[in-house]
Amino acid sequence: MTNDNKSENSEIGLYREIVDLALADELENIDESQLRPTVDALDAAELPNRVGEVIAKWVATALTDIPDDTRAEAALALAASIHGTINEVIEKSPLQERDSLDEPLRELAAIEGYDPAGNVVSIQRPLTPIGDTVLFTNARGEPSLISEIAAEIDSADRIDLVLAF
Repeated sequence: MTNDNKSENSEIGLYREIVDLALADELENIDESQLRPTVDALDAAELPNRVGEVIAKWVATALTDIPDDTRAEAALALAASIHGTINEVIEKSPLQERDSLDEPLRELAAIEGYDPAGNVVSIQRPLTPIGDTVLFTNARGEPSLISEIAAEIDSADRIDLVLAF
């Protein structure tokens, strides 16, 4: 079992969590006659993704607490600040000005073609967001696994299949 969330009472288990100041304080206060924490160095190869996960959580937490009507403005300012900081701190940063977010904030949902008559050929879209992890239960009123797979196949460049028996 792996715990990805901090424990207020330092429960026994396996963890995979970068130590922040709050966790360091909690670990410092563990009764070592009852529990023994094991803290390892981060693997340099994993460091970019692991630190990126932490920073992504910080950004998500900060933006969640901002009112909807000013959230996009705050998100743009935060992204610009992070972008600028990366370029200041990292010598020869791969980030360029064109990597900055465009205003207003939008997302590309599809690029669709035209048929010979000039009509847009719409691509069927799944009901569940692409990239989200979803548990399909076949409950009434919920998307079915087969309909979502069919929608994904309609727009796929390739299909990788993992099948368990």
